[in-house]
Amino acid sequence: DRYYLLHNNSSYAVNNIAPVVSAVAVNAGSDITLTENTTTSVTLAATVTDNNSCQDISAVESSLYRSGVGYAACDTNGEDNDNNCYAVITCAVGGGNTCDDATDASASYTCSVSVQYHADPTDSATIYPTETWKDSVKATDNNSATHTVEVTTGVEVLSLIAYDVSSSIAYGTLSVGQSNDPLDKTTTVTATGNVGLDQELSGLNMTSGGNNIAVANQKYALAVSTAYASGTSLGGTPTEVELNVLKTTSSGSAQTKNTWWGLLIPNGTVAGTYSGTNTIVAVKGEIGNW
Repeated sequence: DRYYLLHNNSSYAVNNIAPVVSAVAVNAGSDITLTENTTTSVTLAATVTDNNSCQDISAVESSLYRSGVGYAACDTNGEDNDNNCYAVITCAVGGGNTCDDATDASASYTCSVSVQYHADPTDSATIYPTETWKDSVKATDNNSATHTVEVTTGVEVLSLIAYDVSSSIAYGTLSVGQSNDPLDKTTTVTATGNVGLDQELSGLNMTSGGNNIAVANQKYALAVSTAYASGTSLGGTPTEVELNVLKTTSSGSAQTKNTWWGLLIPNGTVAGTYSGTNTIVAVKGEIGNW
C-alpha cells in the first residue's frame, strides 16, 4: 500500500476593524477658567483602540464647543467661532499609553486648544446657564474607517469679570465757582472678559494740604454733552451705574463705554492743586444688556 500526504496552501485575509474612541475628557473634567485679554490652553483627551494595531491609526482630531452649538455645527474649520466653537483640533499620542509596539491595540491621545478670553460662559447668571462645553473626538485609520465619540459630561466655562479702565481724570485749571460744563472729562471701561459689564463708582474728597473739595462736587453722566447741573453727584459709597458695556465677541474689537465727568469749585475754596481718588469697579451686567 502506498500513502500520500497532501499539502494544501491556505491564504487568509485580515479584515480591517474600525478604531474605537473612548474615555473622552475636557480639561480633565474641571471647569474652564479663562484668562483676561488673552487665550487659555485647554487640554482634551481620549483613548483610541484599533484591533489591527494602534499603529494603524492615521489621524485623531477633536472639536470643542458650547453644547447648544453641537458637534454637527462645529466639525469643520469653516465653522470656527472663538465665542462657541473650536473645530478640527489635531491630537497627538501622549499620556498613559504611547503605542510603542505594533502589537498594542490602544493609544492615549491629547489635544491642546487656545480658548479666547471672551468664549461664552455657561455658569449661573449668563445667557447659557443650562449649557456646558463639550468635545467630540474623531479617529481615522489607514483604511479611512472612522469613529467619533462626544464626551459624556461637559464642563462649565466660568464667567470672567475683567476690565481695563482709563487711569486718571484731569479736571484742568478751574476758578472758584467754575465747573466743567458740560461734563467733558471721560473714563473708558473696556470689557476684557466674557461678560457684559456695569460699574460701581465711589470717591474721596479732593485735598490740597489741609483744604478739601467735597466728593459730591464731582458729577458724572453716561451721555456726552450732559450739563453739569444734570449730572449725578459722586458719593463715598460704591453705587452701581448701568454702564451696559456689551460682552466682547472679538479679540480684535473689545467693547467699551465712556463715562463723562466734571467738577465744580465751590465758593470759598482756597487756591491750590487738589487731588483725590475715585474708584471704578466693573461688575457683571444684567444679561439682557450683553
